[in-house]
Amino acid sequence: MDNVPRRPCILLQPDQAEFASAVSQAGAQPLVLAPVPRDGTSPDVRLFPELVSRARAQAGPQALVAGQLFAGGLMLEPYGETPFYDGVMEFRSLGRAFAAAGADCILIHGARSLLQARAALLGVRPCGLPVLVTFEIVGEGECLLGGGDILSAFLILQELGAAAIGFCSSVTALQLEALERVAPFRRVPLISMTQNLADALEPEDNSCLLARRAQGLSALGVSMLGIMGGRPHHMTAAAGSIQVPDLPPNPLEGEIWAANETQLYYLDENVEFSEPVACQLDMSDAIIETERDNWGLLCIEVESPEEGEAISLNNAHLSRMPVAFSSDDEEALDAALFSYNGRAILDSRSELPEEKLEALARRYGGMVL
Repeated sequence: MDNVPRRPCILLQPDQAEFASAVSQAGAQPLVLAPVPRDGTSPDVRLFPELVSRARAQAGPQALVAGQLFAGGLMLEPYGETPFYDGVMEFRSLGRAFAAAGADCILIHGARSLLQARAALLGVRPCGLPVLVTFEIVGEGECLLGGGDILSAFLILQELGAAAIGFCSSVTALQLEALERVAPFRRVPLISMTQNLADALEPEDNSCLLARRAQGLSALGVSMLGIMGGRPHHMTAAAGSIQVPDLPPNPLEGEIWAANETQLYYLDENVEFSEPVACQLDMSDAIIETERDNWGLLCIEVESPEEGEAISLNNAHLSRMPVAFSSDDEEALDAALFSYNGRAILDSRSELPEEKLEALARRYGGMVL
């Protein structure tokens, strides 16, 4: 199970499950998807055992099964009506249901924003299975479909423990800019999910094309590849060409950095914290004043869990500065880190013991400074 994202891997749609043996013989690990139907209603978790068992029966013993959960329709506050906590809890129940059904890993598919992906990952993570995440991108990969910076989203999810992260779009070329941007920072495998749009070619030419694409994607760090609409000769050609690239040196090793939905911030160890800003539902005036005074970090003081939870309603306002949280209440700090849509700094001047601050930082991908 732990090796799911660590070796050459071909993702197979349910109608491709019968290709699993051929993919395995070609040298890659087949990973069959068991998607939850996207009909706009809450999924019936009682169906999950059938989804997983059907995928296993179709693919055979050489394949692994990923429960697939669509995240792109999750409309969370402050952009939608669903509270952030409720969205996380919904995915928590779905993740546990797939784990109980015997899935080997979970794919959070088609997230359109960091907010959606983060809620889904925080929800699914406690089920104990490796969690893979794909984003939908727009244009030629310059930003996420729902807005937001690609590199920030990638780094934040990587710190939160995603086992593999990548992109889905119908055209491979649309992913190249995004893959090139995140590749130098990856500590986890990259995923590319595309569509076969070359059926007009002769099968041999089509297979050669997909093999070359797989090689090119591998050079960018991709080791998990899905081709929707691909046929057996397409999948085996890709399986024989994709490899697991070596991980690059981590350029952020030892760096102090924070990130939010729109930007990555490189910080100096002598960065100046702003005067503490009281956490409340409307902090816009205090944030504007802090920006005007050119502080390096916006320091938000959180006194209770209820105040920490309110951060989810302020995410849209906290998108212009790196954020630090200060609190002497562990539950309040936990709630703020849970609700903040980014990578935050934990203020070491808090009266909480250092080991508790470090544990919270690990849980939410933050950093104590």
